[in-house]
Amino acid sequence: MPEHEDRETTLAGVYQQLPADEQLEAEENLRRYLDVVKQIFQHIADEKPELLPELRRRARLKGRPGKGA
Repeated sequence: MPEHEDRETTLAGVYQQLPADEQLEAEENLRRYLDVVKQIFQHIADEKPELLPELRRRARLKGRPGKGA
């Protein structure tokens, strides 16, 4: 595993140029976004669970360099 993969990525690290209050706002926005993603996933799981294996397969392929991206 490359060395840079061992380090934790933080919003403060990504947005170093932003003041603390704007970093906090970015974190709040990310949390709201992830909440929406979670709600979408839950809706699919409740209404069409048969889609989940295909969605997971596609997500795995997109995460690998040179495959499906």
